Amino acid sequence: MNTTCSLASRFEVPHATTANHLLRVGLPTPGPSLQLTMQYEVPDTADSIVFATEGNVEGLKLLFTYGFASPSDWALYGGMHQFETVRFLISQGAPIDRESYGHVWDFSFRLKCNDEEFKALSCIREGLDNDWIEDQNYQPVHKIVLHLSSENLTAELEKNPNAVHLKDAQGRTALDWATARAQLTDMKVLIYHSSDVNNMDTTGRTTILHAVDSHSYEALQIVLAAGAIPDPIVPPNLFRSSPLTSACFGGLADMVRLLIKHGANIRACNPEGRTALHTVAIKGHVECATILLNHGADLNEASMNGRTPTLPEVPWPPEFWTLGYNNS
Repeated sequence: MNTTCSLASRFEVPHATTANHLLRVGLPTPGPSLQLTMQYEVPDTADSIVFATEGNVEGLKLLFTYGFASPSDWALYGGMHQFETVRFLISQGAPIDRESYGHVWDFSFRLKCNDEEFKALSCIREGLDNDWIEDQNYQPVHKIVLHLSSENLTAELEKNPNAVHLKDAQGRTALDWATARAQLTDMKVLIYHSSDVNNMDTTGRTTILHAVDSHSYEALQIVLAAGAIPDPIVPPNLFRSSPLTSACFGGLADMVRLLIKHGANIRACNPEGRTALHTVAIKGHVECATILLNHGADLNEASMNGRTPTLPEVPWPPEFWTLGYNNS
């Protein structure tokens, strides 16, 4: 999953490429007015999602003015880099919900936002009367990896060998956190002490997906060498893309090569029915497209929703057509 920046609607599904928009519909009744809450799927190509992910505040203002979106419908997801958009939405009345609150803290602990972003998002982080760190049920081994404790990791594992299997409130092991933060030495220590490289947390995020999301090629190398499965099976209700699709989404060409080398399925579909080739087409990542095509990806192969990467609604850059013909 690419974590560059984004906002999604309040009831978005938990992955980077789709969201469910909240629609409030007022129905006339003879008695008191009735407000029904309905949901429908909004693709990541919708103006509301595109404007938010690009930080297009003026575009969002237009949507709000004409009633195509409402500030009260939005919650934070993805990366933290569009904090000006976040502050704009809050200024327009967007409520601070538990999901947005949790994402800000989680991204900061996974080192996905810098100090400026972390400070700027204090409007969300301090918006609820909660103790997020306390709520995570971190064990001593987690606290060491997260630099919440000054104890020595090796000493802790020698004292408590079972600590590598302990999970926090999100179902994450210390290795998951070390991988997400690309703390390579800690990763090696935890793997040496038999930590599971195929753990899955409560949201469907696996250890190998943490490696991809860290954008650290070395972290991905370490978990794959230790036996991480390149195509973990995730329950469909958790809406997670494969590590390969996530690497393609981020344009991480070296990771794409490495995952394919270890047997990643290039034809696997994400929860929206898109293949990795669809993903690079939409994102415009030419180098990743070249890699996929050179390893057998087919421009004319439809995803499970019946679309092919050559359909008009997929905005291929001109370079992709050349690649496709050269590999056909």
